[in-house]
Amino acid sequence: MSEYRDQPELGALADSPEAAQLLRNRQELSRLLSSPESRQLLAMLQRQAGDGLRQAAQAALQGDGSQLAALMERVTASSEGARAVERIQDRMSRK
Repeated sequence: MSEYRDQPELGALADSPEAAQLLRNRQELSRLLSSPESRQLLAMLQRQAGDGLRQAAQAALQGDGSQLAALMERVTASSEGARAVERIQDRMSRK
């Protein structure tokens, strides 16, 4: 996992047992990212932020997750967004 420790935001993810397991299993990660729940969440993020999503993701990759966190907070404040995240978490916990 040392490759993820070089990037603080990925290092924090790797500290989560569920995320660490996903990062080790690329096939499962691919399945999760292509799941209907993940596609729905991404569509909601894109509707909410438009081009700002790319900027928020870039900032997160450079160690500043505040924009992405604020965007996720707005999206998950809706019942639709909260349900999508719950389904993703449920899918992760079943693996």
